[in-house]
Order: sequence, then C-alpha cells, then structure tokens
Amino acid sequence: MITVDGYSLLCLKNENKIIISLPQTWDTLTNTMEQPVERRTEIDDSELIAILLMTKYLFERKEAEG
Repeated sequence: MITVDGYSLLCLKNENKIIISLPQTWDTLTNTMEQPVERRTEIDDSELIAILLMTKYLFERKEAEG
C-alpha cells in the first residue's frame, strides 16, 4: 500500500483491482485516529474519466526498450 497525505492506493494484482482510499472529512468520519481534512467530496464524471484514462494509459504503455 502506498500512502500520501491521507490518500492511499492498494494494488491487488491477482484480483485486477486498484483501490484508492481518500482521507476522511467531517461529513465522512470513520475513525478517531486520523484528523478530518477539508477536501471535495463530490467529483463529476469528466474527472472520473480522467482518472480512468490515466490508469488505462499507465497499464497499456509499452516498456521502454533499453
């Protein structure tokens, strides 16, 4: 798992999944161990498409030949 500023990413290779977790906000409290952050809680479809296209690009690009 990779974590940066409360955002985390877990890659499950054998399950073909990437799980992205966001830091909690005051409206999405899940625990008392981490402080809530001020961030957007809504994201529109065009922004979700941007995330998906970047992921597709990263996995489909060819390795540089050395």
